[in-house]
Amino acid sequence: MNKTDKVFMVRGEYARRAVDDTLQLFGLSLESVQLNVRTQNISDFRSIAILAVRKHTGLSLHDVGEIFKRDHATIKYNQDKAKKFLEIDAFYQRTYKRFSDLLIERLEYEKLKQ
Repeated sequence: MNKTDKVFMVRGEYARRAVDDTLQLFGLSLESVQLNVRTQNISDFRSIAILAVRKHTGLSLHDVGEIFKRDHATIKYNQDKAKKFLEIDAFYQRTYKRFSDLLIERLEYEKLKQ
């Protein structure tokens, strides 16, 4: 199993902290992606973060929704949107890969603290 296939079974609070820490490395905060802001930068990062959290944690759509203050349908929409962009956009692919790698590092750290 390579690093990008890792899945961590963590509680929502641990995932929330890992997401917040990872977003800060990109100059964003969890609060900024929780807002109903639809600028492309925020919206894209929200979708990237949602897909990465869904892929690398054992959290349900509902639990991920609690982190991002969205309902499960919106989480599903953002997840599907990110998957589509990953198929066609090289910059999006690089950003997602970097975000996922950093999120995995943060999840590993949170898991060690448990």
